[in-house]
Amino acid sequence: MNGIPLRDHYARQIVGSDAAEDCMKTPQKYNVNIFNFTQPQDHFDPNNNITWQQQVQWRNDSFKSQDSGDIIFLLLGGEGPIQTTWICFTNYTWTKLAQQHNAFMFQLEHRYFGTSAPTSDMSVANLKWLTTEQAMADLNQFIPAMNKQFGFNKPKWVAFGGSYPGTLAALLRMSYPNITNGNIASSAPLWAKVDMWEYAEKMDQAILWTSQNNASLANCHSETQKAFIYAKNATYYDTGRAELNKAFNITPPLGTNPNTTMNLDATNFLRTIFHSFQGIIQYTFDNRGNATINANGLNVNSLCVRMVDTSKSLVERLYSVYAWEQSWDSGLIPSSLNNDYWAGIAFARNTQFGSDAAAWRGWMWLCCNEFGWLPTTDNTYSIFGEILPLGVQTLSYRTDPLIHGALLGGAHCVDMYPYTKGSPNSPEPDTVAATIQIAGMRPWSGQPKDIRVRTCDL
Repeated sequence: MNGIPLRDHYARQIVGSDAAEDCMKTPQKYNVNIFNFTQPQDHFDPNNNITWQQQVQWRNDSFKSQDSGDIIFLLLGGEGPIQTTWICFTNYTWTKLAQQHNAFMFQLEHRYFGTSAPTSDMSVANLKWLTTEQAMADLNQFIPAMNKQFGFNKPKWVAFGGSYPGTLAALLRMSYPNITNGNIASSAPLWAKVDMWEYAEKMDQAILWTSQNNASLANCHSETQKAFIYAKNATYYDTGRAELNKAFNITPPLGTNPNTTMNLDATNFLRTIFHSFQGIIQYTFDNRGNATINANGLNVNSLCVRMVDTSKSLVERLYSVYAWEQSWDSGLIPSSLNNDYWAGIAFARNTQFGSDAAAWRGWMWLCCNEFGWLPTTDNTYSIFGEILPLGVQTLSYRTDPLIHGALLGGAHCVDMYPYTKGSPNSPEPDTVAATIQIAGMRPWSGQPKDIRVRTCDL
């Protein structure tokens, strides 16, 4: 929701659920070691003596010390618990590169996610230390400490990150340029922007590219546009809502209280369908392996196969994509589409670490407090039309005090903080010149423009 990436969900699909479970239960079988690193709660307040434990995962079976300098790769954690899957297996890009360069591998969890809890809970007062400034200071503390602990010879660090962790990788080069030699920022938005309509624009481009490069899928772009236009128009009429309710088993059904909730319920339904397309498209082009590359994998090509199936109605095709995406892991087709918006808000009010809501709550805080990054369809030229306006995306923040309370109002999220040079709000692409930027068709890469890139020597 609100653009939270699904990296870990799809990462498991490369290696299979059984292998991923085995890796989590017995990481030592895969030469993965886990320990906690002590960090200060606040790097910038000398009067705050509170510390907390940050989870670290590492492996060194491919590592070889070199006279020219030891190479260390660091995979940055983001808006969720770090998964051992990403370091257990050697068929991911960063682990392949580690083998190629005889690199030592670390994976570091982001503060406030997973087991890395700087506070007792995630109440609003305790979220004040969930900032990218603190997260980068964590890295500045961690890297020199590991150099000392492991005795690296003339260490050369490279930090890897995709999406939000990619943003961290870029910002790290701006804030602490001397602790890494060059970072990989993959599909990373580089500055704050609330209305991120470029995300849907990139989704549109991915479907168009697929249509143009596969004759049997040539109509995918136009048929997808027709389907979303039809679905949106259907929400305006009793017969249309009945058709949608029947196809998706929408719960609660559309149109039951048209005077007070119909517009929100309809938009929430359309957002759910958009999110299914979002999850598929975002991870099609990341080159992880069978899960997305294979002809029948969870990718844009397979999405288009469903969208050009003229034996089904437009609504049935949208349902086919939704059910396929939702059932990819379990194989179980959902019996209904949960469309209770306010239940989702109540879910996000859980302030406990370790709850199912914890990662979402933390991510929403980061988005509204620093970045924005709310995917919308406010660029009306895309094939998705105007199904997901900014007003709905910011509703959670404007509804006081449902999620983060009175300290986080809608005006704050829309206005953002005034930008300062070198901050995440600063639109200065040249300041990340030492970072390798990888983009392609992935939607989060829609924001950066004219990035100056140079490679780094290891």
